[in-house]
Amino acid sequence: MSKTWKTALILTGTAMVIAAALGCGPKEPGPAADSSLSWHQSIAGAKLEARRRGVLILVDCHANRKGWLDEKEKRTLADKRVKAELKDFALLRVNASKRSDLEQRLGVESFPTRLLLNAKGEVVARKSGYMTPDQYVQFLREGGMEKASSVTASTKPAGGAPAETKKQLSWHKSVAGAKLEAKKRGSLILVDVYGRRCPWCTKLEKHTFEDAEVKAKLQDFTLLKVNASEDRDFMRRYGVRGLPTTVILNANGKLITKQPGYLPPKDYLRFLDFVKRAQ
Repeated sequence: MSKTWKTALILTGTAMVIAAALGCGPKEPGPAADSSLSWHQSIAGAKLEARRRGVLILVDCHANRKGWLDEKEKRTLADKRVKAELKDFALLRVNASKRSDLEQRLGVESFPTRLLLNAKGEVVARKSGYMTPDQYVQFLREGGMEKASSVTASTKPAGGAPAETKKQLSWHKSVAGAKLEAKKRGSLILVDVYGRRCPWCTKLEKHTFEDAEVKAKLQDFTLLKVNASEDRDFMRRYGVRGLPTTVILNANGKLITKQPGYLPPKDYLRFLDFVKRAQ
């Protein structure tokens, strides 16, 4: 080998060492590039897989920023226990700069945020902020338990009677539909006035309305959800000033009372008892 070629090889090797030391070499693949995990880029594709496999959808909403948090996220997703759990979900990654419509629909306020959705796209659980591998595994397992408890069991208990299905709340989307049902049932209408980017609205929905005692009490009402940004007439007619607000109407749409703000389950139960006594 000529002296010129030897010199060239030495210089090339030196340059590669320097580049690696300075972090100028090939980029380490991010979490989405993990070849052992298959991430959807569209909600439609994730729903299809979830229906086909009978699993929940894990949505990873991120802001596509580089830094210490991104590196910690990579390490969490690279953990063997996390990867093993993730294989039981349909996986969807959402970039904040590209899919703001989906984030608004899901009520994502900060990044990173993970959500568990059923095959219909309904939120089952959510968690914002960095999670250690242990926290991530716990989040996924608790979400799986929530799924198991919310679907109809195909098995029967020891007594031979069919297993009881978890009762889901049914919310009207229009005042007219709610009035019609309220007249048939002879019930009051309970209206949940919410906003898409309202964290306390989300907490009321996911914490208070999911409480077993609150859920049982709500069965006595005809339920209606009103999006504050889409129904300004409702806001003006009933004097709703803040979010969330619970509005109680009679079957003709006359205002009975209203309760502004978030209430934890115990306080919400007291409010519902007060409404029933005053009826």
